[in-house]
Amino acid sequence: RSLNLRDHLLKYKNVIGQVLLELPRVRTVVTKTANIDNTFRNFELEVLAGEADFEVLVKENGRSFSFDFSKVYWNPRLSTEHERIVKKFSPHSILFDACAGVGPFSIP
Repeated sequence: RSLNLRDHLLKYKNVIGQVLLELPRVRTVVTKTANIDNTFRNFELEVLAGEADFEVLVKENGRSFSFDFSKVYWNPRLSTEHERIVKKFSPHSILFDACAGVGPFSIP
């Protein structure tokens, strides 16, 4: 589980991490420690609870994506946009996605 804790919650970060770790299928709880500001659009993470293991399996629009969350950009809030764009393709469409990240446009 990845968080964007606000400044006023930082003093509770470890408690928040432990509570979230008790949820089903949660192995690791992290918070972002810096803004996205580099070439690869990833960000520094701080482990709040659980394993320091960033390998994840996420599902979006019927597809599964497996990746190291600390090394690639992923934003689950873009799933509706990914689905909207993919529906515009025909079976013979050719896609060049120079900023693919994990590949949610090109894999479906």
